[in-house]
Amino acid sequence: MILQKNELKGGDAFEFMIGELQDEFWLDTSIYIIEEDFLRLHLDKLFESFIKDFNYYGPTTITQKQWVYLLDNYKNNNLFSKETEDILNEINKWAKEVFKTYSCFTICGL
Repeated sequence: MILQKNELKGGDAFEFMIGELQDEFWLDTSIYIIEEDFLRLHLDKLFESFIKDFNYYGPTTITQKQWVYLLDNYKNNNLFSKETEDILNEINKWAKEVFKTYSCFTICGL
């Protein structure tokens, strides 16, 4: 479900970019989730619930504090599923590495 750039087969995808929004997109250092999975796992609703000003169609900067808040509270949301938990854990592994050097990451919407 989490893809690297070279694994994308076309179609729309959300890019999780290290740090703040950069001038370039589709970076090799980013991770990607195709829109179909993003919607199927209700990640759109989770991010809208826990991240103020989440932008489905544009960039959203997420600080470590915001990310921890989402992780600490998402199970209380009625959209919780084991599969959603699995993908959030995958994103969290990546995010932990990002937060060692950067204060945020950016989700680039469609």
